[in-house]
Amino acid sequence: MPKGVSELNQQLVEWAQNRESGFEKKAFYKNWYIKNPGEFSVVRFLTDIDDIPWQWFHRLSGLTSTGIKFPDTRMCLGKGKCPVCAEVSPEVIGAKPSRMFMAWVYERRHFHLAAADGREAVKMYGNKTFYKEEVNDVRFLQLPTGHLSSIVVRADHDGSLLDRDYEIIKQGAGVNTKYILEATKDPGVMEPALKQLMKDLPDLETMVREQAEKSARGPGVMTPSPAPVKRSAPQPSPVWENT
Repeated sequence: MPKGVSELNQQLVEWAQNRESGFEKKAFYKNWYIKNPGEFSVVRFLTDIDDIPWQWFHRLSGLTSTGIKFPDTRMCLGKGKCPVCAEVSPEVIGAKPSRMFMAWVYERRHFHLAAADGREAVKMYGNKTFYKEEVNDVRFLQLPTGHLSSIVVRADHDGSLLDRDYEIIKQGAGVNTKYILEATKDPGVMEPALKQLMKDLPDLETMVREQAEKSARGPGVMTPSPAPVKRSAPQPSPVWENT
């Protein structure tokens, strides 16, 4: 089962506060992302189910020096210890932390609903037209843990996430978003290049520690929302409230 790393909170806070400057930055990896309901992506997981960590994050928006908006995810360091909790207004979208899991995937293809340069029109699933983009690159998958259940079900059924490709299909939008995981082929041997790639990717729990350091530096420039984000159901209390 996926393992929580939130019990490391105090260690992470101390690590973030005491770490020397000049820390080595990792190479940049794009986030895995599906924009529109009905689109889907073909991936090979490079993180198996037992190695998927989760943690509490603030899902904020930042602004570049030129005014371009970008997602700015900061780990929540815990009640009374987190600069983001202390400095960001509750009316900012993503100010309240949500529990998110992390995994590496290799995205082979992405099937869009809209045409664009570099996409091939294909008929699939009841003669529906999709626009196929060949991606063939590593993606960092980070989603709220509410979307983890379908991955756990597939892992329990298949025995591992690593021995076949999956289609990840997006349904709904906003708080009604769901992701469906469907196996695309029988178990097979992972390509040697992907096996090597798995070994070379940054360790996810190390990345959590790096997120702790980032969060300890404060929230940066945030984009306010005109009103608090409405949620369809109460959120669980963060585990750090009981530590």
